[in-house]
Amino acid sequence: MTKASPNAGKAATPIARAMRRLLWSLPEPMKNGLSMAYQTLRRPAESPPPEITFPPDLEDREAVRTFLLDTDVFGSADDEGAGYLWHALERFRITLSITPDLPPGARVLELGANPYFFTRMLMRRGLDVTCANWFGLGADIETKGSDVVTSPSTGERLVIDYDHFDIELDRFPYEDGTFEVVFFCEILEHLPLDPVHALAEIHRVLRKPGGLLVLSTPNPVRIENLAKMLRGDNVYEPISGYGIHGRHNREYTVGELQVLLSELGFEPTRVFTADVSPEQSQPPPWFPGLGLSDRGEYVFATARAYGRDRWRYPAWLYQSRQALWRVVSPDLEVGVNDDTQSDGFLERETVDDREVRWLDHETEARVLLSSLHDGPGFLQIEGVAPPTEMGGPITLEIRIGDRELMQEVTHEIMAGSGWFSAELPIHVFPIDQVIYLRTSRFSDTKEQGRADRDRDPILAIALVALKPESPLEL
Repeated sequence: MTKASPNAGKAATPIARAMRRLLWSLPEPMKNGLSMAYQTLRRPAESPPPEITFPPDLEDREAVRTFLLDTDVFGSADDEGAGYLWHALERFRITLSITPDLPPGARVLELGANPYFFTRMLMRRGLDVTCANWFGLGADIETKGSDVVTSPSTGERLVIDYDHFDIELDRFPYEDGTFEVVFFCEILEHLPLDPVHALAEIHRVLRKPGGLLVLSTPNPVRIENLAKMLRGDNVYEPISGYGIHGRHNREYTVGELQVLLSELGFEPTRVFTADVSPEQSQPPPWFPGLGLSDRGEYVFATARAYGRDRWRYPAWLYQSRQALWRVVSPDLEVGVNDDTQSDGFLERETVDDREVRWLDHETEARVLLSSLHDGPGFLQIEGVAPPTEMGGPITLEIRIGDRELMQEVTHEIMAGSGWFSAELPIHVFPIDQVIYLRTSRFSDTKEQGRADRDRDPILAIALVALKPESPLEL
C-alpha cells in the first residue's frame, strides 16, 4: 500500500541538480575538502574559551598531587607514578573543572579508568562511578575485574570493580540512558579501528536529552608538533611494544572533533585547547600565514547527547569505507546507519528536514538489513518520488537475498508525488539479508537517453525495514 504525505518533498531545481552532478564528478580528495570546509562554515564562530575556574577541591594543585600520589597502583615504581602524574595532573584538574556540579550518587561512567587517579577524584565527590577497562584478549579477564588501591599513608584499601570490554567492537554492558556523564579521556587517539562505534555507544548509554560526554585528547596541531615540523622532525609516535593500542593512532583537531561529535548526535557545548605540561613549548618564529589559535597541547570537550544514536563514518576520517559493510541496526535509516548498511546511492541530502539518499537510473544499490522473524512479513520503504519533469511512472525493482532465498517484488511510483511509504508483502528470514534496489522508468527513448547521459537522481530513499506483519493488520 502506498500512502501520500500531505507535505510532499520539494523537487530540486535544474540548477541544483546540475550543481550536484558537478560535485559528484569531482575527485574524492576535493569532495572531502569541500565537505570539511562546508561543515566548518556551518559552525558558529566561537569566542576564546573563558579562563578555567577551579572549584574548591581543585584549587590547591599540590594538595591534589599529594592526594593522588598516595597510591600503591605503581607498586615499587614510585618514579613511574610520579612521572605520570607530573604530566597528567593539570589535565585531571581541567577535565573535572569543566564537568558540571553533580549531586552525590549521580551515576557516571569512566572509560579507561586504570590507574584510577581520576576515579578517586570522582569518588571523593560522592559520585556513583562505574569503571571500565580493556587490557586486551590476552589479559585472562572475562567481563569483569577488580583492583585494590591501597593508601600507603593510612593503609586504607579501596576496592574498584570494573567492566572489561573492547569499546571499538563490543556493545557496552549498560542499558540505554544509564549515565549522567561519561568520561572519555585520553582514549580516542588510541583507537585504530572504530572510534565511531565507541562514540555511538557512549551516546546510547547517556541520559537523553542532555546527558554529558566529557572528553580530552591530544591536539595534533599543538605548538610542540608545529615546532617539530618546522625543524624537519617527525611528529608521529614510535611504534609501541604494547601493540596497536599502545600508541596514538589518530589525533583530532578542534574542528574535526566538533564536526564528528555533531555528526553522531551530540551538541558540543565547549571545545577548546589548553596546555597542561609544567614546561611549555615555545612558539616557532612567526611567518606569514601561521596562526597560533587552538595550538594547546590537549583538546577538551563537553557535548550533550540528543536524538537518535548514529553511526556516521565521514570520508575525511575513513578511507575504504566499503569495508565497513555490516549491521549496526536492524533497519536502514538514512542519516543514522546508512554508512555501514548501504552502498550504490548518491550522497546524502535533506528533504523536508529528513535525510535521504538518491538512487540514479544506472546503479543497483544495496541495503543490508537484519531480522529475528521467520515467516510472512513486509518490506517497508519510505522515500521521495522524482520530480514531475522526469516523466512517466518509476518502477522500483527490488531483489531480496540471493540464490535459493531470493525474492523479487516491484513497486510503481508516480513522478511528482512527493513522499511515499510502501509496505510490500514478502517472506522474512531470521538472518542478515541484502536488499538490491534499482529503478526502471517507462518513458520514451529520447528522455531515457537524457537520464542515462546526465545521471540524474531518480528516486530518494529514507528508510528500508523488515517487518513481521503489516501495522495495518494489528
